Amino acid sequence: MNLHITCSMEARRFLVVASLCWCLLLSAAGAIVGVEEEWGEGLKVLRTYVPGQCEVRAQNGDVVHYHYVGRLDNGTEFGKR
Repeated sequence: MNLHITCSMEARRFLVVASLCWCLLLSAAGAIVGVEEEWGEGLKVLRTYVPGQCEVRAQNGDVVHYHYVGRLDNGTEFGKR
């Protein structure tokens, strides 16, 4: 079965622009994930997942579940949850 698809110049231009926008979006998402922050004396926090807009935010007294891996400067793991 031969399939031959023809596209107008406008359709091709749209596909190119859409592809570029998709690449930029993926690059921006990669820049957000994996952000390392200094938190005081020798403490670094690496955020590997940052959600987008959240309508519900944690309040005082809420139970919050989280995941972490604690590592020393030499890479030795000392805690995990």
